[in-house]
Amino acid sequence: MTKKNLFDIIIIGSGLSGISLALELSKRTKKKVLILEKKKKNYYEKNFCFWNKPENFFTGKFDNAWKKISVIIDDRKKTLADNEIKYLRLKSISFFKIATNEIKKNKSFKILMGQNIKKIYKAGKKNSVHSNGKIFNSEIVFDSRHQFKKKNGLLYQHFYGCDISFNKNVFDTDEVTFMDIQKNNNFFHFFYVLPFSKRNALIETTYFSTNDFTTEKYLNDIKHYIKKKFNNLNYKIGFTEKGKIPMHYFPIENKISSVLKIGTSANWIRASTGYSFQNSFINSKKIVNDILKSKKPEISESKILKFMDIIFCDYIKNNPNHAQYFFKRFFKINLKTIVRFLTGKPSLLDLIKILIFLPKIKLIYSLTNIIKKVIRNEKIY
Repeated sequence: MTKKNLFDIIIIGSGLSGISLALELSKRTKKKVLILEKKKKNYYEKNFCFWNKPENFFTGKFDNAWKKISVIIDDRKKTLADNEIKYLRLKSISFFKIATNEIKKNKSFKILMGQNIKKIYKAGKKNSVHSNGKIFNSEIVFDSRHQFKKKNGLLYQHFYGCDISFNKNVFDTDEVTFMDIQKNNNFFHFFYVLPFSKRNALIETTYFSTNDFTTEKYLNDIKHYIKKKFNNLNYKIGFTEKGKIPMHYFPIENKISSVLKIGTSANWIRASTGYSFQNSFINSKKIVNDILKSKKPEISESKILKFMDIIFCDYIKNNPNHAQYFFKRFFKINLKTIVRFLTGKPSLLDLIKILIFLPKIKLIYSLTNIIKKVIRNEKIY
C-alpha cells in the first residue's frame, strides 16, 4: 500500500452529491480526499434549479435569477412573488467549473477523470477501490453511483427540455412559468418555462407517470406548445436535456459498512418534487459534522415529510386527472411557506396551513392505501 494511493476519504462521482460533499470537506476538514469521476471531462449536460433559501455555496453564483413564478391551471394564470425569494438556475458546466476551482485550492484534494471503477472491497481497516488499473485505499468511501432498475408500477418524474430561441421578444425575464398544467386524464403533465432573455428560454415538457416516452413524443409536445402559446413564431432549437427522477424512495444498502451511498441511491432526491440541490448541501454538512465528531456518518430524515411525500405520490399515481385540482389548492398558499415545504424546512405551522388547503377526500384514500400496505408489511418506497 503506497502512501501515494492512500487517502482518508474517496468520493466516487463528481456529480451534485459528490461535489457538494467535497466542497464541505475541503472547507471544514484537513482530510486527504480523492474524487474519482467516470466522465473524461465536464460539459453542459443539464440545468440545476433551486431556491435562494436556504443559502448554500452557489446561492450567489447563479447564471439566472427570477423574482416571480407563475402557475397556469385551467388556462388561468396565478403569479407568486416575495421580496426575499428568488428562483435560481445554474448550468452544470458553471457548477463544475466553480466547484472544481474551489476544491483545487485545497492541496489535499485530488480529482481524477475518466475513471472506470472495477470493484471495491474491504482490506483490513481500509477500503480498496480498483480503477483504471490502480488500487486506491481509504478509511471511508462515499459512492454516488446509481443505476435505475426499472420496476413496474413505480412513479417517475420524466422530462425533456429544449433551449428555444425566437426571432422576437416574447418572454418576461423576471418570471418563470413554474407549471403550465395540461389537461390529461392518463398522466399528470405540465410545461416548465425558464426565460434566459426576452427571446430565449428553456421549454420543458414534464410528466409524473410510471412510464417514460420517446424523444419524438416529448419533442412533439414542445412543438405543439410553442404553436399554441407563441402563435407559431419562427424559432431555433439549441441545447436539449432529458431526465428521469424517481418519485419513490429506495432501501439504502451499504454492503460494506464503511462504503456509504450518497445522492439518488441514498434518497437525497425529494420524492414529491424531484429537488436534490439543497438536500445535497444540507446532507453534506451533516456528514462532515459526524466526521468531525469521529462518528459514522448518518443522515436523519424527516419521517413526517417522507410519509407526506409517499401519500402525495400515491395520490398522483392513482388520480392523475385530479392532480390539477391538488395544485390549484396548493398554490393558494403564500410563496415563503411553499418554498420552505419544497426545500424540506417547513415549520409545524407551515404543515398545518398546507393540510388545511389541500383536497382531503382523495388524499385520505391514499393515506388509507399506504396504511394498508404497512399493515400487510409491503414496501411503500
